[in-house]
Amino acid sequence: MDNSTVTINKYGEEAKVGILSLNRPEKLNALNETLIHEILYHMEHISKQEDIKALIIDSKLEKSFCTGIDIDFVKNISNEKAEFFFSSLNYLLEKLANFPLPTLAITNGYTFGAGADLVLACDLRLGSSTSQFRFPGPQFGVILGTHRLVNEVGPSVARKLLFSNQIIQANQALKYGLIQEVVEEEYIEEVALEWSTKLMNLSHYTINNIRDICTPYLNTKDKTRTPREIVKNSIMSGDFNERLINYIERIKSK
Repeated sequence: MDNSTVTINKYGEEAKVGILSLNRPEKLNALNETLIHEILYHMEHISKQEDIKALIIDSKLEKSFCTGIDIDFVKNISNEKAEFFFSSLNYLLEKLANFPLPTLAITNGYTFGAGADLVLACDLRLGSSTSQFRFPGPQFGVILGTHRLVNEVGPSVARKLLFSNQIIQANQALKYGLIQEVVEEEYIEEVALEWSTKLMNLSHYTINNIRDICTPYLNTKDKTRTPREIVKNSIMSGDFNERLINYIERIKSK
């Protein structure tokens, strides 16, 4: 497996913490099929390592955690290919949200769209003072990770963030609940490792039950409203490519 866009490290005397670092500098860690595949590959590998008891996801880049989807990759693909891509992305988010080990995200810089969804899929979330969140997907008709956003910040704030496409700075992200603590860049890895050590004291049974209690949408009986179906329908309604290009043009004109 080519590790060019994902770096794996272990921490601790007995290597108890696995650190999965996004590392695609030329695209500020924007997600394409290759990066999604590599993250899934390494998550699967880490889950099978008996010496690893917790997972940290961070970025190797100073400027960005993840800017969301790779626009250059998706802007010219058909509805069908877009639906497959976003379904793969949704699969990654669901796998992360249900990962067998406790998870912690360290976010810095640009944390936009699917990058923000990636962070929200983790159990705990630390942000540096440079963290900036944004949810542009609804501007071009994509609904991805919305259930988790609502669960974490509440429906009123979620509507505001999804409808407005505003940029949320670190301190405001903390107030909303997008992150649970703001830590200066020089100390953030140390704090993350301290938090991860505490997570290791929880049994898998306890972690899974807390996740279930905190994720009410998992209990829905309406299968047409599952995250997978909502993502699919948001892509297949109308012309995805046209919506995306129109959004890009609106952003450029500002």
